[in-house]
Amino acid sequence: MSQDFETSFKMLRWMFEDLALPIGDGLEYYQAPGPQEERQAHLLWHVGHAASDLARALIDPYQPDLQLSAPWGDEFRGFNAHLPWPEGPPDFFALIDWYEGLFAAIKTLMPRYQRSLVLPVDLGDRQVRTAREAWDYVLFHTGFHLGRCHQLLDW
Repeated sequence: MSQDFETSFKMLRWMFEDLALPIGDGLEYYQAPGPQEERQAHLLWHVGHAASDLARALIDPYQPDLQLSAPWGDEFRGFNAHLPWPEGPPDFFALIDWYEGLFAAIKTLMPRYQRSLVLPVDLGDRQVRTAREAWDYVLFHTGFHLGRCHQLLDW
């Protein structure tokens, strides 16, 4: 059975355009947590964490040489969520550029998603073994974290 990964990609773009991009408009009103607070208290951690897991699930298993999952090292990995930022979060627009690079990579990898992953991808609390599982995870996970950003903005 052929998977409709194009539809999944359109859904991911829609979430990005309708949930992530508007966050930039609310940043001037956002009361960011103090520097000693947990990263996960800052909405930009949620934006970056969703992007990091997106890359780890949909790009790294298919083309690991791109190394798109960690432009900021492990700053957005779940195991760092409870730690304070060492130097503060990255700029929102740098995160948006990261997403655009991820989307470009996903478009080129689209034919490869018809195959199952060779090894399980460990995403912390779960493993994915097929492209369908990876897409399901990414859509749910991205929606959750971008929704959390909207909650932090009181939207």
